[in-house]
This record gives sequence, structure tokens and C-alpha cells, in this order.
Amino acid sequence: MILGILFSALTACTSGGNGNNLDATDATTTDATTTDVTTTDATTTDVTTTDVTTTDVTTTDVTTTDTTEDLVITTGALTMTHAGTDVPAGSSYSLPDFNPSQGAVAIYSEQKDRMALNNTGDSTLTLTSIVLADLGDVLPDEFQLCDTSSGVNQCIPYVLPGSLDAGAGTEFFIHFYPLRSDLREASLTVAYNDGTAKTYGATIRGYGRIGSDANPAFFFSSGTELSHKLWGGYTGSADEAPGALEADADGNLYFVHRMALSSDTATITRINADGTVGWSKQYSEFSTRETADDGGYMPPDSMDLEGGYLYVTGRGNNGALTTHVGVIMKLDIATGDAAWIKYWSPNTTRLQYTDARNLMAIDAESSMVFVTGHIADYDSGNQGLGVLAFDAATGNNLWSKLIVPQGVTGTAHRGHSIRSAGNGVLFVAGLDYSAGSLDGPYLAKLSGVDASGTNVVVDWAEAIGGEVTGSNFNSMDLDSNGDVFLSLGITGPSRHITFVKAKSSDGSMVGTTLGGATNSWSTSFVVRAVGTDIYGGARAGISGWDSQKGDALLAKFSAVDMSTTWSALYYTGTGPNEVCAHSVHGIAANGNNLYVMGQVYTGNSNYYRYYGLWYDDPMAPAAYEPTVNNTTSTTVLMDLAASGEVNSTTNGFMHAGALTTYDWQAAGVEWQDATAKNETTNGAATDGDLFISTITQP
Repeated sequence: MILGILFSALTACTSGGNGNNLDATDATTTDATTTDVTTTDATTTDVTTTDVTTTDVTTTDVTTTDTTEDLVITTGALTMTHAGTDVPAGSSYSLPDFNPSQGAVAIYSEQKDRMALNNTGDSTLTLTSIVLADLGDVLPDEFQLCDTSSGVNQCIPYVLPGSLDAGAGTEFFIHFYPLRSDLREASLTVAYNDGTAKTYGATIRGYGRIGSDANPAFFFSSGTELSHKLWGGYTGSADEAPGALEADADGNLYFVHRMALSSDTATITRINADGTVGWSKQYSEFSTRETADDGGYMPPDSMDLEGGYLYVTGRGNNGALTTHVGVIMKLDIATGDAAWIKYWSPNTTRLQYTDARNLMAIDAESSMVFVTGHIADYDSGNQGLGVLAFDAATGNNLWSKLIVPQGVTGTAHRGHSIRSAGNGVLFVAGLDYSAGSLDGPYLAKLSGVDASGTNVVVDWAEAIGGEVTGSNFNSMDLDSNGDVFLSLGITGPSRHITFVKAKSSDGSMVGTTLGGATNSWSTSFVVRAVGTDIYGGARAGISGWDSQKGDALLAKFSAVDMSTTWSALYYTGTGPNEVCAHSVHGIAANGNNLYVMGQVYTGNSNYYRYYGLWYDDPMAPAAYEPTVNNTTSTTVLMDLAASGEVNSTTNGFMHAGALTTYDWQAAGVEWQDATAKNETTNGAATDGDLFISTITQP
């Protein structure tokens, strides 16, 4: 069976056939439907609908694709027709209206063809059962038998009458809801008795398409989605903006996010390995939202897990949001309680001023914690990528430095990620905002890093030229060789989804561009190294797919040369009741399980469905050959002599934030399967939630 889990709400009531003289006369097509679809790896799957007794109707998965030869048919008085045209026993029927592939139905849209079972004999027939069995990789409820009273976006299960009088018939819909491109098939079998047990059978066929099918949609072939869950509120302005995701060795998950796109409150939550919520903490007046073209998201590297503790960084605001301090906290993963919380400023005498203290990324090793961000001391005129070191045990600030790319104190130099190689080597990545042709994505390697900070030097530094001003490295990770892997965020009207490898020794780069997408919805967000594999997350706006909102993109690369192992898109359809944006912002792994966190954002008219399926990315990857400019000689590394720890009331600054236990249920937040949120529960138009998809790989 192809992999994937898709469920949707099904409005149902009981209705049966009758003994009237009937014939099928019409077919109905609509733009979207809501059906109940379950995927399993077993060969037999029952499909049922709540509140409806459908003991006469079962749907069974069949692994064969050659249905006509497998049908056991005994000729008798029972026939099936559509619009007066007979569908002979042992033949096939193609939706819609006998049409072949040119009648393809858009994925996540419904097609209902009215059919009739007719008793052409002169005695009553006893009807025993009707079975519609999925074939090949067809998912349950791509084909369904529905009562003719079913409306748009509705399938009321058809109930087979117990008998048909001579000359009588019973009508039903064959409901087709394709979930991938190309041929979809099911076998229809009716068992009946006219004194002797007999069987009518036919193959039911339909074709699915996505757009013009220039970029067809086929199920994700490199893993199985085990679950797809939402964390989200249903009160006013309750949009959740994703941040960072971590997983421990026991399969517990930890994520940090902002409470709303315009909010300065962060939430840090543990999801236990059994799927329950372990704890949730809230930090008010806290954000890390100053990134280039970030859409209001928290940076994906703003949290790290090390030695049983979570390390989280950001900025803490005063209540008026006029000024702020840097915040670094260490939390016990068992309870969420703080081991320590520290506040930092580049100039401890200027807390009442708007100097930049925007801490954006953190990395912890056993004895030290490293932080970077956008740092500015406007009194001295120095701005750049901060490099801060703290003692992991106590939280004490060990030293603070500033990287000034090209020696020019640009207005928005930013450190978006920092990673320690564990051998006195530290990498800092982000944005060089110097004026000129070399501004853009920036990477520096520092060596001599220790607790004293006296021997730190720049080994090499480089900037990528040729991209739109403001493009940046927004996430970074290291493999066991110490090589560097980066997510490249491109700004501007024409974008591409790109991930890059830089050799630790000299900074030489190779990269891969994915998705074939260049519109404003396409950008890379996060990268993670897991052993010899590299994973990247993004949002893609691909022609024929969801180019108006964007689909989540997840990719796996080789750590050797960044060649693509596989790439997948999370697609939900483009009709008004199912279109929604998805993007990937967090990736974590535990054994064969891959955890993917991102945001789902519904459209103006979509509150029916928050989920879809993972599909193979149809676009071929392309090599990315960046123009790398060595800026080592012009990069300045300086001490921040006036910097240091501060407390919440130093020099007239009152930090308004605090870490508290978050009663998420009382606050109107739900943690649930994505299928449970829809128009009958707490779904809403223009609603943003976090999603966490768990995928197992072979």
C-alpha cells in the first residue's frame, strides 16, 4: 500500500434503495469533497462512517490490479446501468460517464456518477452484499458507494436493499475522489440469489489529475506518515507561528513557537513519546522575530537540546515594546522548569535605548552555550553578528564578541545560526548587510574558541554574491565531519529553494535547488544533519500545485555531495474548501522516525480541512553553484567591552516577561489529529496552526 494517512469528516445518515423501477440518468462533478479516508498497510481495510449502520456495505483493499480476470461472475438477471447504458458483467466502467483518461478529475475533487442495479428477470432477487474493493495503491474512499440523497461535499453511505422485485431497480452514486494522478481502480461485486447464488462484477475506473498534470502527483514513496497532528487555538487572533523543534532519544518532542503572528509571547511545549502533552510553558513579552523576510516565524535554530536540558534564546521586551534585552534560558526537559534565565545587553549602561539585542539562535555543548543574533551598540556605532558565550552550568556570560562583515557596520547584519564543532571551532551564519555587491548570505568560521575567549580568531569568512539584497542563511547544522550545511533563504519576487554544503576546511560550497518554484511563496527555512543524511524543509509554490499559498517541502540529501535522495511535497488541493498554505520549519529524528513541524494556514474560505498527503516532488533537482566571495581579510572580530549580563530592573529597564506554566487547554488550544479540526468543530478561515507530521522511513 502507498503510504499516507488521510482522513476527513463525513456527514452521514442512513438511507436505502427501494423497489421502484429505476434507471441512472446523471453524473455530478464538484470542486471539492469531504470524505473519510484511512490508509493502512494491511490488505483488508473496513471503511465505516459514524452514526450510520452500513452492515451491508464494506470496502476491502485488494492488492491485485488485474480485476477483470479475478472477478467471479455468474450470469443472471441482475444488471448495472448508467444513464440507460448497460455495464456488462465482467467489463469496466470509467468515470465520468464512460469517459477515458480525458475525463480526469482534479485531485481532492469529487465526481458522482448515478448508477442503477436492475432486476431484468421475472422473479424477485435476493441481494446479499455489495462490495467496492480498492485496487493497487488506491486509498480507501477514493471510491465509495453513496446514497443518491448525498449532496455536495457529502457521501451518505448507500445501503443495499434486501431484495429487488422483478423489473425493479435501486440507484446509488459511485463517488470518485482521486488522491493522486493517473489511473485509479476498484472492483465492484454484487452477490445475489435467484434460487442460485450468483455474482455481478465490474471494474470501476477513474483518472486523477493535478492541474494540467504537467507536474503529476504520486504518493510519497520513501516513507510512511504515521500521524499528522495540530497544535492550535480556536479563540480570536490565535495564529500559531512556528519556531524550533527538538527530539530526545526516548521519542519525546519539544517545540517553541510564538502565540500569534503579531504576538510577543512564546510557548515551549513537550509532547511525550505516547503523543500526550507532557508540559507547556509560556514566556510573555518574548520573541525572536527579527529575521529577513521571515513571515513572523521564530528562527528554526532558536532552541537546542543538550544533556537533558533545552536551551532557548530570544529577546525580552518591556511592556511598551520600545526596548528589549537578550534572553537565554535553560529548561529541564522533564518538567520545563528553568535551571537559569539570563538577560544580556551589548551595552549595560544603555538599557533604556533601542540598541539591538535580538538574540536569534543558540547551540549548546557540555560546558558552554553559544548565541548569535542582530547586535548593535548605537553609542559606539558597532553593529554585526553577535557571538556570545555562556557557562552551561551557571548561565554566566563568559565573553561577548561582534563579527562585522567587510568591516562595515551595516544596519542589519544578523546572525541567524551558530554551531559548535566541539573542538574549539565555531561557525556563524546569517546576513551580511554591507552596501555593495557582496551583501547577502554570510558564513564565518572561528577557531581558538574556549571559555576565556582570548584566542578566538576568524579562520575564514565568505559571502555569496548574486542574490537579492536581504537573502541570507537562515538555518545551519554540522555533520560528524564538521562540515557545514545551510538553508538559503532568498528574498525578492523570484525565489528558489536551495540548500548548501560548505567544507569546514576552506568554505568551498556545493548546493542543490529544488521544486522548480520561483514565485514569492517559495523559500527554504530549516536544515538538519542526521548521521550521513541531510534534511531540508521549505515552502514551495509549484505550477499546477498550490502556487497561490504554497506546499510544504521536505527533502533528504547525501552529506557527501548534496545530491537529492528524495524530495516530497505536502499537498491539500486548491479548491476553495481545501486550499491552505503549508511550510516546514522544524525537523528532528529518532531512529527511523522523522518529525516534521511547520505551519498550516487556511485560506479565506477554507475551514474544512487542515491536512492532505505527502507526495513525491515531481520537479527535478538542479545543481546550485553559488558565487562565493572570500571576505576573511575585511571581516572584523571585536570584543563588546561594554556588554554583559543585566537584571530585569537595571538602569530603569523593566523587563515585563516571565516564565510560567501554560494552561493550554484553558487558553483554548487543542492538540489533536488534523482530521478532527473542520467546519463542524473549531476550524476557521485564515487560521494558523502548528502541524507535526511523524514519518517512518524504511
